[in-house]
This record gives sequence, structure tokens and C-alpha cells, in this order.
Amino acid sequence: KIGVLQMKKFYTSDTHFGHQRILEFCSSTRPFANTDEMDEKIISNWNNKVTKNDIVYHLGDWSFTNNFSFLDRLNGRIIAIRGNHDQKIFKERSDRFESIHDILNVKDDGHHIVLCHYRFYEWYNFRRGFLHFHGHSHNNVPSTKQAIDVGVDNPSWGLAPVCLDEILMESKNYPDHPSI
Repeated sequence: KIGVLQMKKFYTSDTHFGHQRILEFCSSTRPFANTDEMDEKIISNWNNKVTKNDIVYHLGDWSFTNNFSFLDRLNGRIIAIRGNHDQKIFKERSDRFESIHDILNVKDDGHHIVLCHYRFYEWYNFRRGFLHFHGHSHNNVPSTKQAIDVGVDNPSWGLAPVCLDEILMESKNYPDHPSI
């Protein structure tokens, strides 16, 4: 239809805005002199892909700062999944999120996806092909065709949110999920 805005869905995790030590922990994917430089790059990459009408599922660990003004600079409608470092941001800026969850089941282009900050070995209907997107591991736990790290430290994502098509294309290169 003419005039109808196309809305896309994106997934990301572990932005860690303002977190100085993440520059040490993830030096190969975050080669920045300081957190200001890192934060600006993540915001720029985010806004180069995401429009104000798009939905972004952020799977936790937003920041290590008490200044949450970066939220006002990010495009998109944000649905948040709690990470282990998110208590303060959700308490002080819950207004910026469409909703906040611990675990969320979504459907995207016919694919069922279980979203959680933490990596699962098995999840709802994984034997029926449901996908699981997670963060938390900073690319230290290998993804499989079904359990995929969507965090910014997965080098395939270039410090940016990713859409389902990008994830499915990259996950073809991943090993099968282990059988139980």
C-alpha cells in the first residue's frame, strides 16, 4: 500500500554504555580509546539501521552509567529484556520502553523466537525449530543454528542491532544445535 510505513524488527544486546572495563573484556570488538568513543559508535550504528518506527528488542545489559540520556538519542520503539545489569535503568527510565520482560516469545516473519538475556541449552519448542536469541556471553559461547548471540560483541553484527534476515543468513554458518 502506498503511504504505509514499513516497520522492521531488530535484535541486540549488551551495549554496555559507559562501561570502561568492557573495553578490556571485549577489546577485539570494542577497539576504542574510551567509553565516549564507544558509545558514540554504537549510537551511530544503531541509528544508521533503525528508524523511529522500527521495533528493537534489546536483550539486556544496557549500561554502566547513571546518565541514561543516550536512550533519547536511539531510534525505534524499544522492547526490553532484563539483563543482569539493568535494575537502575528500568527504575529510572521505564518510560522509554514499550515493555520490559524477563523472557519473551515473539514471532518474526513466520519464525518463533524465544528472547532472553541468558543463553539456554533448551527452550520452549526448540525441538520443533523455535529459535533462541540471547546476549550475555559477549560471543564467548559459540552460537548454533538455533541459539544465536545477538549481542553487539558478535563480530558479525558490527556493533549494531540486526534483523532476522541478517541473523538467518549468518546462522547458516553455525553448527547444528546439540541433540539431547
